[in-house]
Amino acid sequence: MFRRKGITLSDLPKYLAKGYGQGEGANYQPMIHVQDFPSLGWRHRDRGWKTGRQHDYVSNHELHYHYTLDWSGKVKDFREQYPLLPIEKTIEIAKQCGIRHPTDRHTGEPVVMTTDFLIVLPAPVGLVMQARTIKPAKYLDMRRIIEKFEIERRYWLSQRVHWAIVTEREINLALANNVKWFHKFLSVSSLAPLTEEIIREIAILLTQLVTTRKGCISNLALVCDKELGLETGQSLAVARHLIASRQWQVDMTKPINPLERIKLLDHSFSALLKKGRSHALPKKCIARMADR
Repeated sequence: MFRRKGITLSDLPKYLAKGYGQGEGANYQPMIHVQDFPSLGWRHRDRGWKTGRQHDYVSNHELHYHYTLDWSGKVKDFREQYPLLPIEKTIEIAKQCGIRHPTDRHTGEPVVMTTDFLIVLPAPVGLVMQARTIKPAKYLDMRRIIEKFEIERRYWLSQRVHWAIVTEREINLALANNVKWFHKFLSVSSLAPLTEEIIREIAILLTQLVTTRKGCISNLALVCDKELGLETGQSLAVARHLIASRQWQVDMTKPINPLERIKLLDHSFSALLKKGRSHALPKKCIARMADR
């Protein structure tokens, strides 16, 4: 596990001037950018559906929670590495609790504390915030970690924001891995050079195959590729898009395995299938269009 580096009190004005820890949606900048600290080692990068911006994480747990939030129909926005400012507030809380405030190990200066995720949810009136800290369960019996959590908890209590710890026990790994599998295929543009018309025809035929034939989704996608004169893999990419865009409804709490049969709970093509639209374009015609 990597030790996060923090921003010290003396460096804080410089980072605030850059916009760190500020903004919302696509314009938010986390307080800690992993590219600023190369010694953190490996990292995960992905562009968020909700935010439209790049997210960087240094743990699998954070990445899995990212996918959970992106899939949620309730979450409006989320901001990782959200700063607990002003820093004087956490310093005072630490003093009141008799806890040593996090400091830079070289200079001894106090560093800005952050919460892993600040989540924005709709409310009956306006929006409501929730703060979530991600930590493997095995670390929850470590005294120093609990001390820092107590500062964090009291900070968010003073802000009237619900705060909680999320461990791997609270993250549905099957759902997170499912979202990871199709995450990059939400946009139609990810399926280029396929046009929307071709994608629609693939979706109709593939839905017909999945709902009427036995076989794993990979093999049925190959059948669809061959039937429509497409390059190998294009129909499977469309399948991932259909799940990502919720045109195919599946049980997200169970792992999606391309080498197994996929069960559709519902889909958006019932009316078209009844009209026999799955072969609306001749095979050669679609092949020519795919080559454009």
